[in-house]
Amino acid sequence: MLKRFAIQLAAVSFLWMHLSDIGGPTSIEFQDRTVLRPDKREVQRSLELSNGSILDGGCQKWEPTQCSSELWVVLDLDDPSWRSYSKFTLRVSWPAYSPASFTMNIYSPDSMPTWFAESPSSAGASPGGKMTRRKYAHITAVEETGIPLSGTLIAERVDFRIILEPLVLGVLPASLQSTVATIALFGFLASLVVPRINRYLEKLAVIAREEIRRTKEE
Repeated sequence: MLKRFAIQLAAVSFLWMHLSDIGGPTSIEFQDRTVLRPDKREVQRSLELSNGSILDGGCQKWEPTQCSSELWVVLDLDDPSWRSYSKFTLRVSWPAYSPASFTMNIYSPDSMPTWFAESPSSAGASPGGKMTRRKYAHITAVEETGIPLSGTLIAERVDFRIILEPLVLGVLPASLQSTVATIALFGFLASLVVPRINRYLEKLAVIAREEIRRTKEE
């Protein structure tokens, strides 16, 4: 099973997953789908907060109007510009003040829930389809206050962002390459400058000690 990580910061909360590129023989098409790909790595969406019952069974058939706390996202990993990457990271970020929590599950085409084939929002897997690295992310927004949402009240919504990135060398998100390069550059420059500064300060210290010694002798 894929590893799941979550951290809480002062301004933003995160949930992210690492996924590999193991492919399957089929693909599934969604209506009104959200697709993440190289030219569209990040999107903003909004979901109603579920009171947690969604985790017990979820929507048994996918209907956007009935599954207002759930979102399916297509991860298009077949793009030629991503072919050289074998691992990716999928992140969800949302305001930390929001009483929300998220769950994510990643599916390959041949591991999708069986009821998807019967859903009007998808087309069944076509036999003989070509191999694909495409993945499907199932994201659920859950209300975290501990007080069940009343059916007579308007359900609270949460805005969030979904980001898909390839991992350079299998560990580093592509968006951090420039940051890491900058840190490495400053580290290299520091390794050249700091020793010279230390030698200069040592010389000053020697001169200062010599002056103090002479002052005492006088």
